[in-house]
Amino acid sequence: MTEVNASSIRINLRARSVFFCVAVGMIVVAAICWYLLRSTPEQLLERGLAESDHDPVAAAHLFHRAVNAAAGRDYPDAQIALCRLLLRRNSRQEASSLFTAINCQECRTDLLLGFGRDALRMEQRPEGLAALESVARRDVRERLVALELLMSDYQEWGQRQKQLQIAESLTEMQPQNPQRWSDLIELLTSMARESECVATIQRALQQDFPVEFLSHLQNSLVQQLVNQGDARGARRELENLRKLESDSLRVRGSEVYVCRLEGDLEKSLQIVTTIVDDAPDLPFPRFTRGVVLLDLRRFNDAKDDLERVIAAQPFNAPAQFKLSEAYRGLGKEDLAAKHQRLASEIAGKQIRITSLLKQRDEDPYDPMIYRELEQLHRELGDSGAARHWHRWGVRVSPQNSLIPSAQIPKG
Repeated sequence: MTEVNASSIRINLRARSVFFCVAVGMIVVAAICWYLLRSTPEQLLERGLAESDHDPVAAAHLFHRAVNAAAGRDYPDAQIALCRLLLRRNSRQEASSLFTAINCQECRTDLLLGFGRDALRMEQRPEGLAALESVARRDVRERLVALELLMSDYQEWGQRQKQLQIAESLTEMQPQNPQRWSDLIELLTSMARESECVATIQRALQQDFPVEFLSHLQNSLVQQLVNQGDARGARRELENLRKLESDSLRVRGSEVYVCRLEGDLEKSLQIVTTIVDDAPDLPFPRFTRGVVLLDLRRFNDAKDDLERVIAAQPFNAPAQFKLSEAYRGLGKEDLAAKHQRLASEIAGKQIRITSLLKQRDEDPYDPMIYRELEQLHRELGDSGAARHWHRWGVRVSPQNSLIPSAQIPKG
């Protein structure tokens, strides 16, 4: 009996041992399978991106899992994807706080570009600019899109110095695109950077552009040289323009200024008169003729042209000033003083507008700048511009929360 019990005990012990071994083996196999089949952070990210449009809650959960699965290391791709999702769900403050902790340099380009575009669209400008500027520093195909978005934003906010940097980069990237050169030249002209503008036009003329665009560039070059007082250079480039356009209206218009710069006032008057005869209702040719007549001391004729210009453009400061000179030449001192005072007042307002626009370049979030711009344009009779600046004043007012409240990383 004792032998039977002992045998039974041995059998039970062997069975338990086998069971234990099998159980341990199953646990080990399950652990191995879990390890081999578990979702990686990259897989969780891709699943989250796929869910973003139709199930944002599930996508957010997957992005959080991806961050946690990174095993203690940062995972900027999942973080920036989560930032973009938060923006789309209008959780702007949460998105902004999370963005400050992200190293943009380590983010995937397409994710960073998508976030930057959405951030600008939703008025999260500091975050959007930081993201897009990071993409713009990379040698990738998305760089062009990032630069174009930055160009549009800086243009909208009047930040011309930054706009110029982007315009130069875009022109360098696409030298065969006429629009890139046009944008750059127009910007340099508006910033009164005359020497740079001339050099840029000359470089553009070396490109293989259609004749129509080359004519436009050539005419711009003549005007720039006239503005710089370079009579010889202006005459040379005018003849190059004539080769492209023969005796076009644009050629005649440019020749008026070149002849005046050369001192040939009679020829200048003869040419500008043909333009006025062709377009009698246009103020600018008539203003130009009035100036040439004034140079010739034909004060009464100059007065007639300049009065017609001011009737159409009462806030034209140069026309007001030239009319004051015509009245002074006619001995009408009271009228001369009146129009000189008007010219000074208008010019003073225009100078102040230029100063305010420069201030805006440095601090585009100051609502006082927009209020003063609105008032000045009202006083100059430009109701359209006044409404434009009024809208900007409302847009940057503190209650609209456009003023950045946090320091955004530059990475």
